[in-house]
Amino acid sequence: MENQSHIANSTYELMRDFADSWFLIVMVTFFVGVVLFTLRPGSRSLHDKIAGIPLRDDRPMTEEPAAERSAENV
Repeated sequence: MENQSHIANSTYELMRDFADSWFLIVMVTFFVGVVLFTLRPGSRSLHDKIAGIPLRDDRPMTEEPAAERSAENV
């Protein structure tokens, strides 16, 4: 029974050491890559288009289209 807990403990320590060292390096590298990709030259127009998506079909809701009014009255 002691042997199994020792294996689990050593596996935990191994994973903890990996997470503390190599995985941290991988995550920092990924973060820096994402930031550099976002700020690359020539991407401003793409980001401006993406930023406008929520407002693209913004219309006032005060007036119904004529097709919907005629379909309800039939």
